[in-house]
Amino acid sequence: MFRAFGPEVLEKDQRRDGFPFLLVLLAIAGGIVEWFLIGTDVGTTISAYSVGALIGREAFIMPVLLLLLAGWLF
Repeated sequence: MFRAFGPEVLEKDQRRDGFPFLLVLLAIAGGIVEWFLIGTDVGTTISAYSVGALIGREAFIMPVLLLLLAGWLF
């Protein structure tokens, strides 16, 4: 999806998509924890021991930022 919006300058053999794909997966997991499990004990515990411990309630926006970074890297 991200490649459809930008110019394709690399050949298929030269692409390195592993790290951007990891960022997309982390954004999905972070969105589930920070947006949908926010009131539960599991969500609070995961947030307390992950990005929520580092930056606090601003972790709510991190999935969006991770998706933007992954799109830029793709």
